[in-house]
This record gives sequence, structure tokens and C-alpha cells, in this order.
Amino acid sequence: MVAVRYDDLSLAFDFVSYAVTTEHNAYVSFDTGKICWTSDSSDAFDEELPDDLASSDRHLAIRTRTNSISEDVSP
Repeated sequence: MVAVRYDDLSLAFDFVSYAVTTEHNAYVSFDTGKICWTSDSSDAFDEELPDDLASSDRHLAIRTRTNSISEDVSP
């Protein structure tokens, strides 16, 4: 099992939550614990990212506060 620092995870959660939905994204690697950051509004996060980041079963998307609440509640 890989370790992820709480501070890094908390920062990534805030990053995706404080923008328009899907504008900022963050993914945690199951292999390394590294968090990959993407943003539609800033080139500051242009790092070398895996091509299949959003569809890979080796990365977990960090969801926004809104998505965390609305998608988990069944009617």
C-alpha cells in the first residue's frame, strides 16, 4: 500500500473544490502516491501527465465537495 500525505490530499481536495466543476482536477496514483494536477484555466500545472490519467484504473480522481455530496446520495 502506498502512502499519501494528508496535507497533499487536503490541498488537492481544496484545489478541485474551489473552481468551476471540471476546471481543476487532481488524481492520486495508486502506484506512487503522487498527486497529478490539471487545470483548464492555468498552464502552471502543465507537467508530464499519463495519457490515460482520467480513465486509468491506477489513478483515483479527487472529487469536489459538491460531487462528493451529490453523487453519493441516492434518492
